[in-house]
Amino acid sequence: MDLTILFLHGMFSWGRCFKFLADNISEKFPNADIICPTLPYHETSIDEEPDDHLGPFRIEDAIAHLQHEFIEKIDGQIIIIGHSLGALIGEILASKNQKIERIILINPAPQFGVNGFSWSALLNYLPIILRPGWENKPIRRTPRQTIRAIGHNLPPDIKNRIVSGARWASGSMLSQLMEKDPITSVHGLTCDINMIYCGKDRMVTPRVSRAIALGLGTTPEFLPELPHYPLHDQYLAEKICAIIKSHHSKRIGVLA
Repeated sequence: MDLTILFLHGMFSWGRCFKFLADNISEKFPNADIICPTLPYHETSIDEEPDDHLGPFRIEDAIAHLQHEFIEKIDGQIIIIGHSLGALIGEILASKNQKIERIILINPAPQFGVNGFSWSALLNYLPIILRPGWENKPIRRTPRQTIRAIGHNLPPDIKNRIVSGARWASGSMLSQLMEKDPITSVHGLTCDINMIYCGKDRMVTPRVSRAIALGLGTTPEFLPELPHYPLHDQYLAEKICAIIKSHHSKRIGVLA
């Protein structure tokens, strides 16, 4: 299988958050190359001091890094699986690269000037944005804030994994999401798009998710009982594997 699957993590997270999904995909597609990178300066746990370069790190910097370090070096077809901000970054990368044949978006982050924000998201960000100068500083959520925002209805063992994987994030990136002008236009995407959104999401509510899907011209899959962070869910893993299998079968049919 000439296929690379590139996972893109969201804010306050890192590449290892996809271990459960990546293991499931690897088991079913052993010949696929699976890459779960962590964005520069995002490796630091919230219990440690953040890298000074993280605060001003922008979405454009992430795109340039992923383009140079991964997209340009990959031969063959690429499927991007992105969560939250990683899903938005995946949209932008796909709009610039024909070799990206499919994007699978899990609770993609909205842009204020395009899709709007929910009040619940703003309330979750309030402890951060009330601090002077947050826009260019590293930002973090406490364990309690993390669970309240993205994993409030998950089992205790999954909550513990989420907290242990919590990372510092870029204030500049969050600031960009809140700007009235869109970061970039993602109209005219030629790749296949799958979007999955969750009914218990406090960061990207179903209303906002449906607006995102409408803008992308795709019909999303709805998982009513999951929160913003569904990356340890077996049904989600099976759903994504089914999408990959269908994509590969379709591609073989086109090439035959």
